[in-house]
Amino acid sequence: MLDYFGVWFKLKKKKYDMVINVVQNSSSGRLSTKVARARYKFFGEKIELLEKQYSDYNHMAKNAIYNLRYYLNMLGIEDKKTAIPVLDIKVNDKELAQGKDLLDKLVKNDKKTIGIYTFATGEKCYSEEWWANVYERLMQRFGTEYNIIEVLPVENVSQIAFKAPSYYSKDIREIAGFLQNLDLFICADSGMMHLGSAVTSPLIGLFSVTDLNMYTPYGPDKIGIDTRKMSYDQIMDQVQRSLN
Repeated sequence: MLDYFGVWFKLKKKKYDMVINVVQNSSSGRLSTKVARARYKFFGEKIELLEKQYSDYNHMAKNAIYNLRYYLNMLGIEDKKTAIPVLDIKVNDKELAQGKDLLDKLVKNDKKTIGIYTFATGEKCYSEEWWANVYERLMQRFGTEYNIIEVLPVENVSQIAFKAPSYYSKDIREIAGFLQNLDLFICADSGMMHLGSAVTSPLIGLFSVTDLNMYTPYGPDKIGIDTRKMSYDQIMDQVQRSLN
C-alpha cells in the first residue's frame, strides 16, 4: 500500500508537458490524469465523431492515438490521417540470428515452423481438450510440411502435455527474436500474443472471452479470430490462409 500511494505522490511531485489517459474506462487512469501536474491533459473520453469516422476507434492501441490527433488538431496541429503505426519491437540482426539458432537446435531440420502458445490467464486460457483437438488437427494437416513447436509461459505449463518440442525463456528480446523466425504463431489473447504482434511473423490471435474489437492483433499478416464462431476445421482453414 505504501508503494501504491508513493506513486500518487510522485505524480504530484513532477511537472509534465502532457498527460494522456489511454484506457477509456479506467477510473484510476482518469484520477491520476487529474492529479498529475500538466499544462495539457487528455482524460480519454469517447469522442462520438471519431467513433463514427473510424471502424477501429475502440481498439485499445488505436483509441488514444485517434483522440490525441483530434486534440492536437484543435490546438492547430494538422492531422495528416496517416495509418496507425503497427507494434514493432525492432528485433536486430543479432537477436534474429540468435532466434534462428535456437529454433534450429530445437527442430533440427529445414522445414518451416508453426509455433503455438497454449497458455493464457483466467478464462482466456483454453482447455486441454480444446488444445488437444487443435494440436491433433495441426499435425494431421500441416505436420508433414511444417514443424509444430510450443512456446512455454513462465509458469512452465502446457495445455498439450508437452507433446511438441518446446521453447522457454524469460528474456523478452530473445523471445521476440525466436518468434520472428516462425512462419506462423498461434496463441490466445495474452501478453505473448501482443509480443508476437510486435514482430514481423504472421500471427493468429484466439479470442473466446475478451473483446475482439478492442484487443485484436493488427498490422500485416496479423489477425484475431472468434473461436466461438468457428469449427476446428474452419480454424485450420484460417491457418492455411495465414501460411499462404
